[in-house]
Amino acid sequence: MTTLQFHETTWEELHAVLDLQLHHVSAEQREERILGLKSILLQEAENTGSDVCPGLYHWRRHGKIAGVLHTFLRPDKTILALPPSIAPDEPESILRILYSRLCDDAVKHHSPTVMIFVDRERELDKIYSAEAGFEKISELLYLVSQEEDFPRTPPMEQLRFTPYRRNDWLKMVDLVEQTYAGTQDFPTLIGICPTEEILKGYMESHPFQPELWFFIEREQEMAGTLLLTQWEQPELFELTYLGLTPQFRGQKLSSEIIRFAQYVTFLRHGRQLTVSVDMQNIPAVKSYHKTNFLLYDSKEIFVRFFR
Repeated sequence: MTTLQFHETTWEELHAVLDLQLHHVSAEQREERILGLKSILLQEAENTGSDVCPGLYHWRRHGKIAGVLHTFLRPDKTILALPPSIAPDEPESILRILYSRLCDDAVKHHSPTVMIFVDRERELDKIYSAEAGFEKISELLYLVSQEEDFPRTPPMEQLRFTPYRRNDWLKMVDLVEQTYAGTQDFPTLIGICPTEEILKGYMESHPFQPELWFFIEREQEMAGTLLLTQWEQPELFELTYLGLTPQFRGQKLSSEIIRFAQYVTFLRHGRQLTVSVDMQNIPAVKSYHKTNFLLYDSKEIFVRFFR
């Protein structure tokens, strides 16, 4: 069989490569996802000045695209990856080559962790990712709240929300670290990357707006943090992080915080607020359902640690 040839993907090849990467989804969903991925890649290219698509690789055999690997290098050096895809007429075994390249990238970038987001029905990815040293840690639930469910008045009941200011950096880092203690949200990942790098990653993933980061107080004590992100499409918002320190958990505060996040989204003319949460974080999942978030997708999370 002819040897596979490795390529970094050019902008001219982008649509064809993404089409293979997403060949397992319906044509309508595929075009929508291709547009979303193109937007992300263009943003990354603007930041890096690259003349190829950052982190998007493909392999060819006889000039035809045989396999695709799509990775995202975060500022904290964690690599996020979509499962490798292969053409229908290619042998399953070439997935080993693609997974090997993914691990090589982790070594090249000194990445502490590689995370793969796998659709539940993609059994081959589970087999070959395990062979490459990955282990399943949980399932990530993607939830969305719509404009019609946003409160029109601020839900000020027990808490006070103070916007972040530029000189609050060390205070924010310290408080976020406190919220990690005993967390039920992917506890196996805590401590892999320094908190400073995680927060810098949040800042650099989308245009940073400090007024969307909040300190949470209850009775003049710091209780936690709320970090929101407004995407490049201004009507879309993300609840990037919500954390309470251990002494303020179990007091039914999360629903008030989530409603405040929805209210801020409403004030800024947002139409959707999304969040992703660990399926095993039962208290958080219940709070989101209580505040009218609905499930729109889920992914199994496979991780390999390199430190």
